[in-house]
Amino acid sequence: MRLRFFNTHEPVTSYYRDLGPYLAREGAQVEICMSGAENRTARSGLEEALNHPGIRITRLPSVFKVQRGAISRVGIILSYALSAVVYTLLSRGTDLNVFLSQPPMFSCWGLVLKLIRRQPYCCVVMDVYPDVYVRDGLLKENSPAFRILRRLMRLTWRNAAAVVVIGRCMRELVKDAGVEADRIHVIPNWTNAESVCAAPGTTSTLRVSEGLGKQFVVLYSGNLGVSHFFDDVLEAARRLKTVNDLKFVFIGEGSRCAEIEKGIAGHGLDNVLLLPLQPAEQLADSLCLGDVHFICLRPGFEGLVVPSKAYSALAVGRPIIYQGSGNGEIARMIAEERIGAVVSPHDPLGMEKAVLGYYEDRSLVDEQGRRAAELSLTRYSLQNSLKKYREVLFAASKRPAPSRRGDLQLDWAHREDGCSGDDSKSGRNGLQSMGNRLVAGAPRSSFVHGRTDRAGG
Repeated sequence: MRLRFFNTHEPVTSYYRDLGPYLAREGAQVEICMSGAENRTARSGLEEALNHPGIRITRLPSVFKVQRGAISRVGIILSYALSAVVYTLLSRGTDLNVFLSQPPMFSCWGLVLKLIRRQPYCCVVMDVYPDVYVRDGLLKENSPAFRILRRLMRLTWRNAAAVVVIGRCMRELVKDAGVEADRIHVIPNWTNAESVCAAPGTTSTLRVSEGLGKQFVVLYSGNLGVSHFFDDVLEAARRLKTVNDLKFVFIGEGSRCAEIEKGIAGHGLDNVLLLPLQPAEQLADSLCLGDVHFICLRPGFEGLVVPSKAYSALAVGRPIIYQGSGNGEIARMIAEERIGAVVSPHDPLGMEKAVLGYYEDRSLVDEQGRRAAELSLTRYSLQNSLKKYREVLFAASKRPAPSRRGDLQLDWAHREDGCSGDDSKSGRNGLQSMGNRLVAGAPRSSFVHGRTDRAGG
């Protein structure tokens, strides 16, 4: 069985590094299509990590070699999408195309491949586009562009053999879009507990090198992006400046770094430390730096994004202070499993109380940390997620291809577009004609085990 994965770059999680070898051991031929450009220099190359005979890494050409700034990011996304389109049309077919969330909306190409090459596809929804663009302020919710893109994305989900989501809130959103319940699968992201120490109380060498000694550390580790907000935690840090052995540490990079730097300089927050992204081999050490982990999600992003850094906190056995809507996946997990505290947005006093609660009660830190560590080895374990992926992907690859083009749900179900049935039928006939022409003229190349540095190589 051949599985072909698409994502512009390697995900920030160990998704490919854990899932690829597992699927290969289970008998699948795994191909990972990535951009030839790099964007995460703190990690070793994926080729070195996945040197397995059942895994092939296809690097697609890019106009930029390294992602630096908005222009290069857009160039990399566009060149990846174009290269992937050409590659999937000319290369040998696959049993299942698996589309992750990057480039945004690219999973819609799966619908075309299903139509013209009879290849089923699976959507792995880690970020919900184009809805995220509205929350980012890049699109207006009532704009024609957003409405068209949203309908197209929902249409893509409805025609997928399977849709994997990483949270229950996402499942509800996808189900509301008209996807059959038995094709929606909740599989949380994970942190490989074997690669990090899950014992509460583990001492971090980074703590020593930064001179933190035995100070109580509230740690934020990961991307500082548009879906996060730090006003309240910085205000809590300002109010707690007089607590000498309390430190707020931020490790990561992203568009919100400037917000942290401004808060430190503007209020003289010598109890706040901002550190760069740490090398992958030092992940366990940096995660163990915190006594509690802080995670946040801007209001309105619940259901669209699930902060995967929560599973890192579980792996090292640390409680979580989460600031965001109580309806989000991480807030639900914390409340159900009793592994942390949930603070409402725009509540700096609540944030201050949550931090002080753990600072003053170290037995609570230990108790909730132990529960978190147990969860990382049971309900939210690596093996659980890998087994679920195997079941879902293997089953999706065996779903029969449509016997005729009319079997595809190209009528824009749920009346999200306002098109009439005649318009839908006309569009379907046009797509079928285009598909027949493309399939007839598309040469194919054979699948080769091992690795390659260029598409088709």
